[in-house]
Amino acid sequence: MIRPLKRPLPRRHPDTRVTGCLRILVIQCLLLTFVTPAFAHASLVSAAPAPGETVPPALAEIRLTFDESLTADSTFVVYAGGFQVVSGIAPQVEGQTLRASLAAPLASGTYAVQWKAVTEDGHSVEGSYQFGVSEAASVGKGTNWLPVIGGGLLVGAILILAAFVFRRRVL
Repeated sequence: MIRPLKRPLPRRHPDTRVTGCLRILVIQCLLLTFVTPAFAHASLVSAAPAPGETVPPALAEIRLTFDESLTADSTFVVYAGGFQVVSGIAPQVEGQTLRASLAAPLASGTYAVQWKAVTEDGHSVEGSYQFGVSEAASVGKGTNWLPVIGGGLLVGAILILAAFVFRRRVL
């Protein structure tokens, strides 16, 4: 048989629980602010040619831009079909950008860029993407007249309809 206590247990005031939780929350936030930069890595912000883009053979350079400054250990390699390394590409680091001029035009086909970005804090990140080269990419680089002509036809049709409606109301 369990006997009831003669004296009730002291209760904590509700404010002390809230204050304790707030203290723990503040300490965790402070710890996270000091830990977060250690996990930072460079991310690819933009690339030219872009992933999945089809470009003409007259492509002059390949440029990768990251969100952090890079070291001289950063590089990339371009592979043609059959994993053949495209020769004559020497990437150079310029702040947050990796850039290389192409010695010769690329043949039509699919290419893969495999990059390695090393940031000033010593972290390295690797990635890759593909782009295509095609003669068709250089055809039709002029103005696309289809939206202009379509817009003109639409405006003309609206004006004719408005004239027809206005004429009926006058008569």
